[in-house]
Amino acid sequence: MALSLPLSALLTFALLGCGGAQHTPIEPSVRPTWQVQQVEGALYLRNADKSLQRNRLLYAFAPLGAAGLRKSAQRKAGLLYIVEPQGDGLYRVDWHAGPDAVTPALLMAGALRAEPVADDSVPRIGRYWCRHLPQPPAAWSPTKPPILELNCGRGVGVKADAIYEVKGPPRADAINRTVDSYETLGRCAVVPFEIDPTRARCELIMPPTGSRFGKEHFVRGGFVRALD
Repeated sequence: MALSLPLSALLTFALLGCGGAQHTPIEPSVRPTWQVQQVEGALYLRNADKSLQRNRLLYAFAPLGAAGLRKSAQRKAGLLYIVEPQGDGLYRVDWHAGPDAVTPALLMAGALRAEPVADDSVPRIGRYWCRHLPQPPAAWSPTKPPILELNCGRGVGVKADAIYEVKGPPRADAINRTVDSYETLGRCAVVPFEIDPTRARCELIMPPTGSRFGKEHFVRGGFVRALD
């Protein structure tokens, strides 16, 4: 009779390998390291808490000193989100921001460490995920597209005409103090000739039906995610 195993068991078998290696048991008092690994082109998070929900945001960390990484980006390699729980601390995940150019090769070589984004942290992943800064109320015009000031610039690879998705404030899990997701408010395009090493200006792209981005978002600031 054929033995039928649940999907979570099969994925765990694939992630851990089938070479018969002996694994040292983890002490109950030690939290296992969350790991992101690529299996047949899909990304999976393993060893994680069993209560994580869809869209939960996670950092992926590259090894310190990994070849090709800028000195300022040697740790955080990208921002992930949970696509689907698979059971027993195993989740299918995908990239939310990033990854940087070398991360796919690192994933092919092995697993990357992962951690949840806490609701009291400010996520930053090079040019892929940064902030649009709070602006004075007097700078807002109801008749002109807003110009957002980004806290990432030429030094991390921001280029003219790059398109960013503009995000609102985080939706946080108050119990676990972690970030679940961010509301999407619109898109902006980086203004040519207004990029310096640490800042860039990004003009909101106004759709024909208007935008969900308003004066309160302009004054308060928020996040942007690179779409290329």
